[in-house]
Amino acid sequence: MLVGVGILAAGALGQQSTPPAQTPGTGQPAETGQPAGTAKPAPPPFKPATADPAATKILEEAIKAKRLDWIQTTLWEQVDVQGLSFQAEGTYQSAPDNRLHLNLVVHVGDTTGNLEVISDGTTLWETTQIGDGDRTITKKIRLKDVLESLNKPDVAKEMRDEFLQSQSFYGVLPLLQSIQQRMLMTKKENTSWRGLDVTVLTAEWNNDIAKAITQDGKQAWPQFFPRQCRLFLDAKTRWPQRIEWLGPAPGREDSMIVQMEFRNPKHEPLSPEVCKREFSFNPGKEPPQADQTDDVKNALRYRNQQLTAQRGKATPKK
Repeated sequence: MLVGVGILAAGALGQQSTPPAQTPGTGQPAETGQPAGTAKPAPPPFKPATADPAATKILEEAIKAKRLDWIQTTLWEQVDVQGLSFQAEGTYQSAPDNRLHLNLVVHVGDTTGNLEVISDGTTLWETTQIGDGDRTITKKIRLKDVLESLNKPDVAKEMRDEFLQSQSFYGVLPLLQSIQQRMLMTKKENTSWRGLDVTVLTAEWNNDIAKAITQDGKQAWPQFFPRQCRLFLDAKTRWPQRIEWLGPAPGREDSMIVQMEFRNPKHEPLSPEVCKREFSFNPGKEPPQADQTDDVKNALRYRNQQLTAQRGKATPKK
């Protein structure tokens, strides 16, 4: 979801008049907060994260909630990274059988763009529009073909989950599942947010991922790359009201990089008539380059080979 919005934002940013400051002669964004000629400090020693069982349990409760089968909500997002800052807001609807309709308006400076993703459970379409330009079909995935290729006996079981989680159409649930699989819940606290009783969970990357990012602690954490996640879950329903991603920025230890809010959620099933209207898409004249199904299947085939090789290495020899 963020990738699609980022593409829109990057296109809109190209229409802005002021580029980000750059270091002379390098073409690279200039860093602030570091005096000229000063050696960069050594990265802090790597500290493994420790999971909090109580926080881990609360995230499990949020993931198992049946209300995630049907979702209608307003999605709001704010992204701030060096040289790029934008907001996005729109509607998000999802239903069983991989159906989705996401419609976001993206604001970058004085430029407005639109991102729309629609899946009827068989085919996924993505369209973008920047400013007053024409709407363009940027992605088509024959979802049914991809899922059939993942159901073969020689395909690793986790491949299907990885694919679904990588696609925006699968929505709020895979976002929470991805956080659960890749991060450790290290802290929980009960507080109030906008008049609501919420449980705030703090998450950090699991130790394998953190060590890979920092090369076993030999390098500092990359700037503008999220290091920590905070989930604001409704204290009663466990609905994710707000999600924050924080990471280092020049002169700051932790800065807000991405903020997401899922506002005014509804979980009532939609009628067949409404489903047909909301989860259908008529592409008209379809550009041939938009179909990325074969590229996705090739990437998944390569990923499956990786997982199979890793599993073979992990199996002890008799």
